[in-house]
Amino acid sequence: AHQETVMFLGDSIRDQNSILKKHKDLDNYKLQIDKNLKKLNTENTFFEDNENCPTCEQDIDEIFKKDKLQQISSNIQDMNDGIDKLHKEMDKVTGRIDEITKCNNQIQDKETIITRRYSDIQAHQTLISRLQEEISEANVVVDENKKDLLESELNGQKDERLQYVVQRRYYDILSNILNDKGIKTKVIRKYLPVINKHVNMYLKDMDFFVNFQLDENFNETIKSRHRDDFSYYSFSEGEKKRIDISLLLTWRDIASMRNSVNVNLLILDEIFDASLDQAGVDDLIKLFHLLKNTNLFVISHKLDILDDKFPAKITVEKVNNFSQMVME
Repeated sequence: AHQETVMFLGDSIRDQNSILKKHKDLDNYKLQIDKNLKKLNTENTFFEDNENCPTCEQDIDEIFKKDKLQQISSNIQDMNDGIDKLHKEMDKVTGRIDEITKCNNQIQDKETIITRRYSDIQAHQTLISRLQEEISEANVVVDENKKDLLESELNGQKDERLQYVVQRRYYDILSNILNDKGIKTKVIRKYLPVINKHVNMYLKDMDFFVNFQLDENFNETIKSRHRDDFSYYSFSEGEKKRIDISLLLTWRDIASMRNSVNVNLLILDEIFDASLDQAGVDDLIKLFHLLKNTNLFVISHKLDILDDKFPAKITVEKVNNFSQMVME
């Protein structure tokens, strides 16, 4: 079955060389078009910005200039149309290359399985051959009881070999299920939309208006309202703290969904003690007020900025080298 699959996959990518050549040719075409387009734009700028020739200092005839600009504009339009068609064709070729790559990966996986199976079968055949040789030699010098004993051992080895083959099949099935292309990917794909939705919801509640997305490899993409791309490290410490808090609360939500357990306790240690300006503190307090059915405990050394932000406060003070709690 694996060999038939490999042959089928091989037949499905017979166009691999021609597709790769076509992709290379399209790249070369695009480079040439970009070069010609750059040249035309240079000429267009020259005729638009100059009334006379910089070399001979003669005036450029207006009719000639107008005809030249129309011709250049027409050529630029043709080039842009050509680039659009080229991009569409390159998208098709790129899609086909992705399909070919997937097929090659599947072929490699199947060939690895076939090689392992051949190795297992060869090892058991070697063992069976050795036992048969021992039986043949024993028949000359031993009695029937010894022969029966060896044949019984041979049959036991055959049965054990069969068990190994079946067990190996189950291991292969489990390996395919648990690898990065199996059930793990399906679980990630299921929860990614939920994760992204909750992260952006918490960011919005903290008045941080960016679009945050995680892909299947947990690489982040962050865009502003103007669709500008950012990385996590391009933000200020206060903005990064908002993202961290949104992710923390999102994982808490996912854990609650996944385990069907509602967690009503949230403890945050020194979350206000670094990197947050006053606006960040106010946004975070606003977010905490939106949390429902949650007993929130915040540990902080900044009593001055948090003194009136919470309905209750427990102060830990040192009195005669002993810690003492004061409930307010």
